[in-house]
Amino acid sequence: MKKITGIYKITNLKNNKVYIGQTTNFHQRKLDHFKATSIHQRPIELHKEIQKDKGSFSMVLIEECDAEQLDEREKYWTDVYAQTHEMYNKVSGVPSQDKILRKKKSKQFAEMNVKNWRDPEYRKKKSIQSSKLQKQRLKDPKYLKEKSKQLKKYTDSIKKHVAQYDKDNHLIAVYDGVRIAERATGVSSQSISKVAKHQKYRKTAGGYRWEFV
Repeated sequence: MKKITGIYKITNLKNNKVYIGQTTNFHQRKLDHFKATSIHQRPIELHKEIQKDKGSFSMVLIEECDAEQLDEREKYWTDVYAQTHEMYNKVSGVPSQDKILRKKKSKQFAEMNVKNWRDPEYRKKKSIQSSKLQKQRLKDPKYLKEKSKQLKKYTDSIKKHVAQYDKDNHLIAVYDGVRIAERATGVSSQSISKVAKHQKYRKTAGGYRWEFV
């Protein structure tokens, strides 16, 4: 099948939300978006919704162009649709009215929250509410079990031995945990852990490859 280079549009037919993307092989890109493993690809929200109901999404090519024009044309079409549609894309152009409204509400909420926390009585009230809520949670066996699992997962991750490799795959050092590796190299323990767990899009941290050993 002929490879087609250009800009495409995915539409959620239920709410008219749009995603604009670029490709050098439209037919293969369409397969990639709709396959089951796409749920781990960005944008995560789009792919999760596709996997829930593939029949509610359409994907069409809206412009053929040369490969060197892809970035420019993708931005153009993203900005065009962002003026009238809610987007799955991170929009760099003119924001949609929906996004403007959400941003305004978020700002108002943040300002109100700051104002409230300046009031000693409000802080005291929230502290009492939080304490009561936590006491209720601690009575729930399911909550305690889940918190124990989270704590064990965290402590196990920082106790694991982690190996540091250069870009040519040569072993540099082995550390007793990601925190120790962080102190020795200055690389964030969180970033080291993500690479060592082979999380998608995280191949290196601090210029090094990391593996749990």
